[in-house]
Amino acid sequence: MKKNENSIPYVIRKLIQNRDIQGMIADLYKNRISKNVFNIYLPLVNERFTDLCIDQYHDHTNDFDNSISRNDMVLLNELEKLQIINNDGITEDEDGDGQGLGFVAMVTIINPQFIELLYKWIKDTELIINYGIFSLHTFSGEAYCQDNKGKFHTGKGLFRVFLTFLKEKNHILDYSRIYKIYHEDEKNVDMEKMVPEDIHQIIHDIKDNLSMKGSLSKLFMPSSNQYILYPGSAS
Repeated sequence: MKKNENSIPYVIRKLIQNRDIQGMIADLYKNRISKNVFNIYLPLVNERFTDLCIDQYHDHTNDFDNSISRNDMVLLNELEKLQIINNDGITEDEDGDGQGLGFVAMVTIINPQFIELLYKWIKDTELIINYGIFSLHTFSGEAYCQDNKGKFHTGKGLFRVFLTFLKEKNHILDYSRIYKIYHEDEKNVDMEKMVPEDIHQIIHDIKDNLSMKGSLSKLFMPSSNQYILYPGSAS
């Protein structure tokens, strides 16, 4: 794994928001110390196969090969790219050693530490806010912009401002609100001392924390004494 082993790429963070995928992570975690090949059940591939069988029963034509593009296989492919697992392909679990009869992937764990990281992330789902390519763990302060990882001190102004941007329905904050949130823990904040440069510096520091450069830096956009946070995209 060439990137920071403690960093979860956006494509994986997005995939593991799905409950079926979370079940797969739990299975990987259960087998993380195994040195042997084991079977992991593919819930979405099997769901697709069931649908295809129903279609064929009703004389509809479908191709099972299309089912392997399901997100459970996408997850395993992404983990293999990162050298977290080896995936030896799909087979039928005729003995039912998985969660039931059906299609399974034959997997070997290479990096159990990363599997533990993923498992902890899904266990903390209720503490995590996701918005577009952004994620924030509201307890630890761990944060992401796409594949870039940052860390906010949860008792500080930068954390509060970034958190509010993510939680706000339209993801827009005006300058005065940003200033108030940033200085929330201070007594007798004088709003008359606020100047635009203060706000620009706060946003700059958030972007710097998340290594938002190039096109990513434009996701925080100033407009008429306010900032808008755009969700971004994977591309």
